[in-house]
Amino acid sequence: MKVCVAATPVSMEPARIFPRHPPLLLASFAASLRAGGVSVNALDAFLEQLSVESAADRIARQAPDAVVLMPNDVARETPPGVTVALAARLKDLGIPCVLVAGVGDARFLRCLVEEGAAIDAAFLGDPEALVTALLGALEQGAGEALRRVPGAMVRGVAGVPAPARASDLDALPIAAWDLLDLSRYVVLPHRRGEPASYPILASRGCWWNRCAFCQDLACVKSSDYRVRSPESVAAEMQEAARRLGTTHFLFHDAVFPAGSEWLERFRSALARSRFAPRWFCMCRADAVSRQVLLSMKSCGATGVAYGLESGSPEILVRMNKGHDVETGRRAVALTREAGLDPAATFVFGFPGETPALARETVELACSLPLAFAQFLLVKWHQVPEAWLGDGTLVEDWDLSQFDYRGMVFVPSAYGTLGRLRFARSYAYARFYARPRYVLGMAAKVRSLHDARRYVDGARTLVSAILNR
Repeated sequence: MKVCVAATPVSMEPARIFPRHPPLLLASFAASLRAGGVSVNALDAFLEQLSVESAADRIARQAPDAVVLMPNDVARETPPGVTVALAARLKDLGIPCVLVAGVGDARFLRCLVEEGAAIDAAFLGDPEALVTALLGALEQGAGEALRRVPGAMVRGVAGVPAPARASDLDALPIAAWDLLDLSRYVVLPHRRGEPASYPILASRGCWWNRCAFCQDLACVKSSDYRVRSPESVAAEMQEAARRLGTTHFLFHDAVFPAGSEWLERFRSALARSRFAPRWFCMCRADAVSRQVLLSMKSCGATGVAYGLESGSPEILVRMNKGHDVETGRRAVALTREAGLDPAATFVFGFPGETPALARETVELACSLPLAFAQFLLVKWHQVPEAWLGDGTLVEDWDLSQFDYRGMVFVPSAYGTLGRLRFARSYAYARFYARPRYVLGMAAKVRSLHDARRYVDGARTLVSAILNR
Protein backbone atom coordinates (compact mmCIF):
# COMPACT_ATOMS: atom_id res chain seq x y z
CA MET A 1 0.00 0.00 0.00
CA LYS A 2 1.17 3.49 -0.85
CA VAL A 3 0.10 6.49 1.26
CA CYS A 4 0.93 10.17 0.91
CA VAL A 5 0.83 12.24 4.10
CA ALA A 6 0.58 15.94 3.29
CA ALA A 7 0.53 19.20 5.19
CA THR A 8 -1.89 21.44 3.31
CA PRO A 9 -1.08 24.84 1.77
CA VAL A 10 -1.78 27.92 3.85
CA SER A 11 -3.92 29.51 1.13
CA MET A 12 -5.53 28.74 -2.21
CA GLU A 13 -2.69 30.49 -4.05
CA PRO A 14 1.00 30.45 -3.09
CA ALA A 15 1.70 32.59 0.02
CA ARG A 16 5.13 34.03 0.72
CA ILE A 17 5.13 33.02 4.36
CA PHE A 18 7.94 30.89 5.72
CA PRO A 19 6.78 28.04 7.99
CA ARG A 20 8.89 28.31 11.09
CA HIS A 21 8.04 24.93 12.55
CA PRO A 22 8.34 21.59 10.76
CA PRO A 23 5.21 19.40 10.85
CA LEU A 24 6.25 17.25 13.80
CA LEU A 25 3.12 15.11 14.10
CA LEU A 26 3.08 14.57 10.34
CA ALA A 27 6.61 13.18 10.49
CA SER A 28 5.71 11.01 13.48
CA PHE A 29 2.57 9.70 11.78
CA ALA A 30 4.54 8.93 8.62
CA ALA A 31 7.05 6.96 10.71
CA SER A 32 4.23 4.94 12.30
CA LEU A 33 2.71 4.19 8.88
CA ARG A 34 6.09 3.05 7.61
CA ALA A 35 6.53 0.84 10.66
CA GLY A 36 3.20 -0.76 9.67
CA GLY A 37 4.65 -1.81 6.32
CA VAL A 38 3.30 1.07 4.23
CA SER A 39 5.22 2.87 1.50
CA VAL A 40 5.01 6.51 2.60
CA ASN A 41 5.66 9.82 0.88
CA ALA A 42 5.42 13.16 2.65
CA LEU A 43 4.74 16.64 1.31
CA ASP A 44 4.74 19.93 3.17
CA ALA A 45 2.83 22.10 0.72
CA PHE A 46 3.16 25.06 3.10
CA LEU A 47 6.96 24.83 3.00
CA GLU A 48 6.97 24.46 -0.76
CA GLN A 49 4.63 27.51 -1.07
CA LEU A 50 2.30 25.53 -3.31
CA SER A 51 -1.19 26.49 -4.40
CA VAL A 52 -4.03 24.01 -3.96
CA GLU A 53 -3.83 23.12 -7.64
CA SER A 54 -0.05 22.52 -7.66
CA ALA A 55 -0.16 20.59 -4.37
CA ALA A 56 -2.84 18.28 -5.76
CA ASP A 57 -0.83 17.72 -8.93
CA ARG A 58 2.31 16.96 -6.91
CA ILE A 59 0.45 14.40 -4.81
CA ALA A 60 -1.36 12.80 -7.76
CA ARG A 61 1.94 12.17 -9.57
CA GLN A 62 2.86 9.82 -6.73
CA ALA A 63 -0.24 7.70 -7.52
CA PRO A 64 -1.01 6.89 -3.86
CA ASP A 65 -3.70 4.47 -2.73
CA ALA A 66 -4.75 7.03 -0.13
CA VAL A 67 -3.90 10.55 0.94
CA VAL A 68 -3.94 11.73 4.55
CA LEU A 69 -4.14 15.51 4.82
CA MET A 70 -2.92 17.13 8.03
CA PRO A 71 -4.18 20.73 8.09
CA ASN A 72 -2.92 21.38 11.60
CA ASP A 73 0.11 20.28 13.54
CA VAL A 74 2.29 21.44 16.37
CA ALA A 75 2.36 25.27 16.19
CA ARG A 76 0.73 25.51 12.75
CA GLU A 77 -2.74 25.53 11.26
CA THR A 78 -4.23 26.18 7.83
CA PRO A 79 -7.69 27.35 6.70
CA PRO A 80 -10.47 24.72 6.57
CA GLY A 81 -11.52 25.90 3.11
CA VAL A 82 -8.07 25.14 1.72
CA THR A 83 -8.21 21.56 2.99
CA VAL A 84 -11.72 21.12 1.56
CA ALA A 85 -10.61 22.47 -1.83
CA LEU A 86 -7.49 20.28 -1.89
CA ALA A 87 -9.53 17.17 -1.09
CA ALA A 88 -11.98 17.99 -3.89
CA ARG A 89 -9.17 18.47 -6.38
CA LEU A 90 -7.54 15.19 -5.34
CA LYS A 91 -10.80 13.33 -5.92
CA ASP A 92 -11.09 14.97 -9.35
CA LEU A 93 -7.63 13.57 -10.11
CA GLY A 94 -8.73 10.05 -9.19
CA ILE A 95 -7.30 9.61 -5.70
CA PRO A 96 -9.36 6.75 -4.24
CA CYS A 97 -9.38 7.80 -0.59
CA VAL A 98 -8.80 11.22 0.96
CA LEU A 99 -8.63 11.40 4.76
CA VAL A 100 -7.89 14.12 7.29
CA ALA A 101 -5.97 13.60 10.52
CA GLY A 102 -6.35 16.43 13.02
CA VAL A 103 -4.73 16.91 16.36
CA GLY A 104 -7.23 18.81 18.38
CA ASP A 105 -10.20 21.05 17.78
CA ALA A 106 -13.34 18.98 17.15
CA ARG A 107 -15.09 22.09 15.77
CA PHE A 108 -12.37 22.39 13.16
CA LEU A 109 -12.65 18.75 12.07
CA ARG A 110 -16.44 18.75 12.08
CA CYS A 111 -16.35 21.76 9.75
CA LEU A 112 -14.08 19.85 7.36
CA VAL A 113 -16.21 16.72 7.34
CA GLU A 114 -19.52 18.51 6.82
CA GLU A 115 -18.26 20.90 4.14
CA GLY A 116 -15.85 18.59 2.33
CA ALA A 117 -17.84 16.08 0.29
CA ALA A 118 -14.56 14.68 -1.03
CA ILE A 119 -13.22 13.95 2.47
CA ASP A 120 -13.96 10.32 3.30
CA ALA A 121 -13.34 10.76 7.05
CA ALA A 122 -11.52 12.90 9.57
CA PHE A 123 -9.83 11.64 12.73
CA LEU A 124 -9.43 13.31 16.09
CA GLY A 125 -6.47 12.74 18.41
CA ASP A 126 -2.98 11.27 18.22
CA PRO A 127 -2.49 10.35 14.54
CA GLU A 128 -0.07 7.51 15.36
CA ALA A 129 -2.85 5.71 17.26
CA LEU A 130 -4.85 5.42 14.03
CA VAL A 131 -2.39 3.29 12.12
CA THR A 132 -3.51 -0.29 12.78
CA ALA A 133 -7.24 0.39 12.40
CA LEU A 134 -6.73 2.79 9.49
CA LEU A 135 -4.67 0.31 7.47
CA GLY A 136 -7.26 -2.37 8.15
CA ALA A 137 -10.02 -0.06 6.90
CA LEU A 138 -8.08 0.82 3.76
CA GLU A 139 -7.46 -2.84 3.00
CA GLN A 140 -11.24 -3.39 3.23
CA GLY A 141 -11.81 -0.58 0.75
CA ALA A 142 -12.50 2.11 3.37
CA GLY A 143 -16.23 2.94 3.31
CA GLU A 144 -18.04 1.76 6.45
CA ALA A 145 -14.79 0.40 7.89
CA LEU A 146 -13.55 3.96 8.43
CA ARG A 147 -16.23 4.49 11.06
CA ARG A 148 -14.49 1.95 13.30
CA VAL A 149 -11.15 3.78 13.26
CA PRO A 150 -10.46 5.51 16.62
CA GLY A 151 -11.51 9.16 16.66
CA ALA A 152 -13.36 8.88 13.32
CA MET A 153 -15.70 11.64 12.20
CA VAL A 154 -17.90 11.07 9.15
CA ARG A 155 -20.65 13.11 7.54
CA GLY A 156 -24.11 12.69 8.95
CA VAL A 157 -22.97 11.20 12.26
CA ALA A 158 -23.43 13.67 15.10
CA GLY A 159 -21.35 13.93 18.24
CA VAL A 160 -17.67 14.07 19.06
CA PRO A 161 -15.82 10.75 19.21
CA ALA A 162 -13.27 9.91 21.87
CA PRO A 163 -9.90 11.07 20.49
CA ALA A 164 -7.42 8.45 19.38
CA ARG A 165 -4.80 8.05 22.07
CA ALA A 166 -1.21 6.82 21.90
CA SER A 167 -0.92 5.36 25.40
CA ASP A 168 2.82 4.59 25.30
CA LEU A 169 4.76 7.50 23.83
CA ASP A 170 8.04 5.62 24.26
CA ALA A 171 6.80 2.96 21.82
CA LEU A 172 6.34 5.42 18.95
CA PRO A 173 8.99 5.31 16.22
CA ILE A 174 11.27 8.28 15.75
CA ALA A 175 9.76 10.87 13.40
CA ALA A 176 10.55 10.27 9.72
CA TRP A 177 12.54 13.43 9.11
CA ASP A 178 14.26 11.76 6.17
CA LEU A 179 11.04 12.50 4.26
CA LEU A 180 11.38 16.28 4.80
CA ASP A 181 14.27 18.73 4.77
CA LEU A 182 14.67 20.15 8.29
CA SER A 183 17.30 22.65 7.15
CA ARG A 184 14.64 24.63 5.25
CA TYR A 185 12.65 25.55 8.36
CA VAL A 186 13.56 28.69 10.28
CA VAL A 187 12.23 29.04 13.82
CA LEU A 188 13.42 32.63 14.26
CA PRO A 189 14.42 34.95 11.42
CA HIS A 190 17.73 35.96 13.02
CA ARG A 191 18.74 32.29 13.05
CA ARG A 192 18.65 31.90 9.28
CA GLY A 193 21.87 30.31 8.11
CA GLU A 194 22.38 28.43 11.37
CA PRO A 195 22.02 24.64 11.70
CA ALA A 196 18.40 23.52 11.97
CA SER A 197 16.90 22.80 15.36
CA TYR A 198 15.55 19.27 15.69
CA PRO A 199 11.87 19.35 16.76
CA ILE A 200 10.97 16.96 19.55
CA LEU A 201 8.22 16.22 22.07
CA ALA A 202 8.90 14.96 25.59
CA SER A 203 5.20 15.01 26.46
CA ARG A 204 1.73 15.51 25.06
CA GLY A 205 -1.14 17.41 26.57
CA CYS A 206 -1.00 19.84 29.47
CA TRP A 207 -1.34 19.04 33.16
CA TRP A 208 -3.19 22.33 33.72
CA ASN A 209 -5.39 22.08 30.61
CA ARG A 210 -7.86 24.74 31.73
CA CYS A 211 -6.80 27.90 29.88
CA ALA A 212 -9.90 29.22 28.11
CA PHE A 213 -7.88 30.46 25.12
CA CYS A 214 -5.64 27.44 24.61
CA GLN A 215 -5.09 26.57 20.97
CA ASP A 216 -5.93 22.94 20.55
CA LEU A 217 -2.71 21.96 18.84
CA ALA A 218 -0.01 19.52 19.90
CA CYS A 219 -2.71 17.21 21.30
CA VAL A 220 -3.26 19.55 24.23
CA LYS A 221 -6.97 19.54 25.05
CA SER A 222 -7.70 16.41 23.07
CA SER A 223 -6.00 14.13 25.57
CA ASP A 224 -4.62 13.74 29.05
CA TYR A 225 -1.09 14.73 29.98
CA ARG A 226 1.43 12.03 29.12
CA VAL A 227 5.19 12.12 29.53
CA ARG A 228 7.85 10.10 27.75
CA SER A 229 10.58 8.52 29.81
CA PRO A 230 13.65 10.76 29.96
CA GLU A 231 15.74 7.84 28.69
CA SER A 232 13.70 7.60 25.47
CA VAL A 233 13.97 11.35 24.91
CA ALA A 234 17.75 11.24 25.38
CA ALA A 235 17.96 8.26 23.01
CA GLU A 236 16.05 10.10 20.28
CA MET A 237 18.31 13.13 20.66
CA GLN A 238 21.39 10.95 20.32
CA GLU A 239 19.95 9.21 17.26
CA ALA A 240 19.13 12.59 15.68
CA ALA A 241 22.69 13.74 16.28
CA ARG A 242 24.02 10.56 14.69
CA ARG A 243 21.76 10.65 11.63
CA LEU A 244 21.43 14.40 11.03
CA GLY A 245 24.43 15.89 12.80
CA THR A 246 22.23 18.16 14.87
CA THR A 247 23.13 19.27 18.38
CA HIS A 248 20.33 21.78 18.96
CA PHE A 249 16.78 20.71 19.85
CA LEU A 250 13.49 22.54 20.15
CA PHE A 251 10.94 20.96 22.48
CA HIS A 252 7.39 21.64 21.29
CA ASP A 253 5.73 20.46 24.49
CA ALA A 254 2.90 22.66 25.71
CA VAL A 255 4.44 22.13 29.16
CA PHE A 256 7.94 20.65 29.34
CA PRO A 257 8.20 17.96 32.06
CA ALA A 258 10.01 20.01 34.68
CA GLY A 259 9.87 17.58 37.58
CA SER A 260 13.09 17.19 39.55
CA GLU A 261 13.15 13.38 39.25
CA TRP A 262 12.52 13.46 35.48
CA LEU A 263 15.26 16.02 34.94
CA GLU A 264 17.76 14.06 37.04
CA ARG A 265 17.10 10.91 35.03
CA PHE A 266 17.40 12.95 31.84
CA ARG A 267 20.74 14.38 32.97
CA SER A 268 22.00 10.91 33.87
CA ALA A 269 20.93 9.45 30.52
CA LEU A 270 22.77 12.20 28.64
CA ALA A 271 25.85 11.84 30.86
CA ARG A 272 26.06 8.08 30.28
CA SER A 273 26.25 8.65 26.54
CA ARG A 274 28.58 11.64 26.88
CA PHE A 275 26.16 13.61 24.74
CA ALA A 276 25.88 17.34 25.38
CA PRO A 277 22.95 18.79 23.42
CA ARG A 278 21.62 22.34 23.53
CA TRP A 279 17.89 22.79 23.72
CA PHE A 280 15.04 25.23 24.22
CA CYS A 281 11.63 24.49 25.69
CA MET A 282 8.29 25.99 26.70
CA CYS A 283 6.97 25.76 30.23
CA ARG A 284 4.39 27.23 32.60
CA ALA A 285 5.58 30.04 34.84
CA ASP A 286 4.20 28.26 37.91
CA ALA A 287 6.07 25.04 37.10
CA VAL A 288 9.63 26.29 37.59
CA SER A 289 11.85 27.04 40.57
CA ARG A 290 15.46 28.06 40.92
CA GLN A 291 16.54 24.43 41.35
CA VAL A 292 14.46 23.20 38.39
CA LEU A 293 15.95 25.85 36.11
CA LEU A 294 19.49 25.03 37.24
CA SER A 295 18.74 21.36 36.54
CA MET A 296 17.50 22.28 33.07
CA LYS A 297 20.72 24.16 32.40
CA SER A 298 22.80 21.21 33.57
CA CYS A 299 20.97 19.10 30.97
CA GLY A 300 21.82 21.52 28.15
CA ALA A 301 18.95 24.01 28.18
CA THR A 302 19.75 27.42 26.72
CA GLY A 303 16.39 29.10 27.25
CA VAL A 304 12.79 28.72 28.37
CA ALA A 305 9.66 30.36 26.93
CA TYR A 306 6.58 31.13 29.00
CA GLY A 307 3.03 31.84 27.92
CA LEU A 308 2.50 34.96 30.01
CA GLU A 309 -0.41 36.00 27.76
CA SER A 310 -1.44 39.29 29.43
CA GLY A 311 -0.28 41.98 31.81
CA SER A 312 -3.82 42.49 33.03
CA PRO A 313 -4.78 40.56 36.20
CA GLU A 314 -8.41 40.84 35.08
CA ILE A 315 -7.76 39.16 31.73
CA LEU A 316 -5.61 36.41 33.28
CA VAL A 317 -8.48 35.50 35.59
CA ARG A 318 -10.92 35.57 32.67
CA MET A 319 -8.57 33.31 30.71
CA ASN A 320 -8.34 30.90 33.67
CA LYS A 321 -4.59 31.01 33.18
CA GLY A 322 -3.94 29.61 36.64
CA HIS A 323 -1.23 32.05 37.68
CA ASP A 324 -0.92 35.80 38.10
CA VAL A 325 1.35 38.52 36.73
CA GLU A 326 3.80 38.26 39.62
CA THR A 327 4.27 34.54 39.02
CA GLY A 328 5.31 35.37 35.48
CA ARG A 329 7.71 38.06 36.67
CA ARG A 330 9.29 35.65 39.13
CA ALA A 331 9.72 32.88 36.54
CA VAL A 332 11.43 35.24 34.08
CA ALA A 333 13.75 36.61 36.78
CA LEU A 334 14.70 33.12 37.99
CA THR A 335 15.35 32.00 34.41
CA ARG A 336 17.71 34.90 33.82
CA GLU A 337 19.45 34.27 37.17
CA ALA A 338 19.98 30.61 36.20
CA GLY A 339 21.89 31.73 33.11
CA LEU A 340 19.12 30.86 30.65
CA ASP A 341 17.46 33.09 28.07
CA PRO A 342 13.84 33.77 29.06
CA ALA A 343 11.24 34.35 26.35
CA ALA A 344 7.50 34.93 26.45
CA THR A 345 4.38 34.97 24.33
CA PHE A 346 1.52 37.42 24.80
CA VAL A 347 -1.90 37.58 23.18
CA PHE A 348 -4.12 40.52 22.29
CA GLY A 349 -7.86 40.41 21.71
CA PHE A 350 -9.21 38.00 24.29
CA PRO A 351 -12.91 38.65 24.99
CA GLY A 352 -13.24 41.51 27.47
CA GLU A 353 -9.88 43.10 26.63
CA THR A 354 -9.72 46.84 25.96
CA PRO A 355 -6.90 48.93 24.45
CA ALA A 356 -6.10 50.15 27.97
CA LEU A 357 -5.69 46.57 29.22
CA ALA A 358 -3.55 45.77 26.17
CA ARG A 359 -1.20 48.56 27.20
CA GLU A 360 -0.72 46.78 30.53
CA THR A 361 0.52 43.80 28.54
CA VAL A 362 2.97 45.96 26.61
CA GLU A 363 4.28 47.54 29.80
CA LEU A 364 4.77 44.11 31.37
CA ALA A 365 6.69 42.80 28.36
CA CYS A 366 8.96 45.86 28.28
CA SER A 367 9.66 45.61 32.02
CA LEU A 368 10.95 42.03 31.83
CA PRO A 369 14.51 40.93 30.90
CA LEU A 370 13.29 38.82 27.99
CA ALA A 371 15.53 37.57 25.20
CA PHE A 372 12.59 37.85 22.83
CA ALA A 373 8.82 38.21 22.90
CA GLN A 374 6.03 37.27 20.53
CA PHE A 375 2.70 39.08 20.35
CA LEU A 376 -0.22 37.16 18.88
CA LEU A 377 -3.86 37.87 18.09
CA VAL A 378 -6.63 35.68 19.47
CA LYS A 379 -8.09 33.40 16.81
CA TRP A 380 -11.51 31.85 16.31
CA HIS A 381 -10.77 28.53 18.01
CA GLN A 382 -9.31 30.29 21.07
CA VAL A 383 -12.61 31.92 21.99
CA PRO A 384 -15.13 29.90 24.03
CA GLU A 385 -18.33 29.69 21.99
CA ALA A 386 -20.32 31.40 24.75
CA TRP A 387 -18.13 34.51 24.37
CA LEU A 388 -18.17 34.88 20.59
CA GLY A 389 -20.89 37.53 21.03
CA ASP A 390 -18.41 39.75 22.91
CA GLY A 391 -16.89 40.86 19.62
CA THR A 392 -16.60 40.15 15.91
CA LEU A 393 -15.03 37.21 14.14
CA VAL A 394 -13.20 38.44 11.04
CA GLU A 395 -13.84 35.87 8.33
CA ASP A 396 -10.63 36.41 6.36
CA TRP A 397 -7.77 34.17 7.44
CA ASP A 398 -4.87 36.17 8.87
CA LEU A 399 -1.84 35.62 6.64
CA SER A 400 0.64 37.98 8.28
CA GLN A 401 4.16 36.63 8.59
CA PHE A 402 4.17 35.79 12.29
CA ASP A 403 0.51 35.17 13.02
CA TYR A 404 -1.14 33.25 10.24
CA ARG A 405 -3.14 30.70 12.20
CA GLY A 406 -6.78 31.62 11.95
CA MET A 407 -9.64 34.07 11.67
CA VAL A 408 -9.10 36.91 14.13
CA PHE A 409 -11.50 37.72 16.97
CA VAL A 410 -11.95 41.47 17.52
CA PRO A 411 -13.34 42.39 20.98
CA SER A 412 -16.09 44.98 21.04
CA ALA A 413 -13.85 47.54 22.79
CA TYR A 414 -11.53 47.66 19.75
CA GLY A 415 -14.26 48.08 17.17
CA THR A 416 -12.10 47.28 14.15
CA LEU A 417 -9.39 44.81 13.21
CA GLY A 418 -7.16 47.77 12.36
CA ARG A 419 -7.16 48.99 15.96
CA LEU A 420 -6.38 45.49 17.25
CA ARG A 421 -3.52 45.08 14.79
CA PHE A 422 -2.20 48.49 15.81
CA ALA A 423 -2.00 47.22 19.40
CA ARG A 424 0.18 44.35 18.23
CA SER A 425 2.35 46.62 16.06
CA TYR A 426 2.77 49.03 18.96
CA ALA A 427 3.86 46.14 21.19
CA TYR A 428 6.48 44.91 18.71
CA ALA A 429 7.83 48.43 18.17
CA ARG A 430 7.95 49.28 21.88
CA PHE A 431 9.61 46.01 22.87
CA TYR A 432 12.25 45.66 20.15
CA ALA A 433 13.12 49.35 19.66
CA ARG A 434 14.19 49.90 23.26
CA PRO A 435 17.81 51.18 23.33
CA ARG A 436 18.74 48.62 25.99
CA TYR A 437 17.43 45.76 23.86
CA VAL A 438 19.08 47.01 20.66
CA LEU A 439 22.44 47.49 22.40
CA GLY A 440 22.17 44.05 23.98
CA MET A 441 21.64 42.44 20.58
CA ALA A 442 24.49 44.45 19.07
CA ALA A 443 26.81 43.17 21.79
CA LYS A 444 26.14 39.60 20.64
CA VAL A 445 27.43 40.25 17.11
CA ARG A 446 30.72 38.40 16.66
CA SER A 447 31.00 38.16 12.88
CA LEU A 448 29.66 39.43 9.58
CA HIS A 449 27.45 36.33 9.52
CA ASP A 450 25.92 37.38 12.86
CA ALA A 451 25.32 40.89 11.55
CA ARG A 452 23.54 39.56 8.47
CA ARG A 453 21.34 37.31 10.58
CA TYR A 454 20.24 40.16 12.82
CA VAL A 455 19.59 42.44 9.85
CA ASP A 456 17.44 39.67 8.37
CA GLY A 457 15.62 39.38 11.69
CA ALA A 458 15.07 43.14 11.77
CA ARG A 459 13.50 43.06 8.32
CA THR A 460 11.07 40.37 9.41
CA LEU A 461 10.30 42.35 12.56
CA VAL A 462 9.41 45.38 10.44
CA SER A 463 7.05 43.13 8.44
CA ALA A 464 5.40 42.06 11.72
CA ILE A 465 5.03 45.69 12.79
CA LEU A 466 3.47 46.54 9.43
CA ASN A 467 1.19 43.45 9.67
CA ARG A 468 2.60 41.88 6.52
